[in-house]
Amino acid sequence: SLCLFRTTSVYEAMPKRPCPDAERVDGAKILRALQDYRPPAHDSQREWVNERELLKMVKAARKSKPRVFYLLELLASADRDGGGFHYAHGYRVRGLGRFYARGASVQHLPKSMRALLCHEAMEDVDFERSAPTICHALCLTLDAEAPELEAIVRDRDAWLAHAACAKDMVSNGWAQDQGSWHPRLHALRAEMRALDKALLASDLSAPTRAVLGQDAPAEPVRRAVVDTLEDCAL
Repeated sequence: SLCLFRTTSVYEAMPKRPCPDAERVDGAKILRALQDYRPPAHDSQREWVNERELLKMVKAARKSKPRVFYLLELLASADRDGGGFHYAHGYRVRGLGRFYARGASVQHLPKSMRALLCHEAMEDVDFERSAPTICHALCLTLDAEAPELEAIVRDRDAWLAHAACAKDMVSNGWAQDQGSWHPRLHALRAEMRALDKALLASDLSAPTRAVLGQDAPAEPVRRAVVDTLEDCAL
């Protein structure tokens, strides 16, 4: 199995682990995962909920947020198989990477609700700093310096506090300059541009470019590579 970064469950706290630079990042393993990756041909995934607890939540949600109540109503009316599973429909971007559910899906519920509704048949897996950790592993593989990424992987909250920016500014900052005055956010964006350039020139991007097109821009290629590696880990 592919193991580039650790995962944590909402049901079990895990101790902190050293940054990936303390371990060997296997570039051949990353390339093999990208080459061998075959996403499911269908656009749905099986999900399970405890119907008794669900009905309790439906009643409580009538006094809560309309969106949550709407989702619970959809889940309560979904068709289930003999094992109590239903199918959530959605998509993968260009058929690659993680599954994004549309409509009735536990993916859209708060973690606390999923923990109560699904723990008997499904495990809620939360990748800890997923994208930064994968990008940092790619930087190590491609010999690209990335001190800001490394700092985020080690302690994201401390980095955010020092850079005086919100969590979404980090992910959005990878796509475009945010106009922040803080030099660390600009340094992070420079690291991502360097990673995009190195990844596009390496064999690691070949399987993804074969799907997106050989002329695909660097940033969409990197995002697809990260999503694919995340899906491989699942």
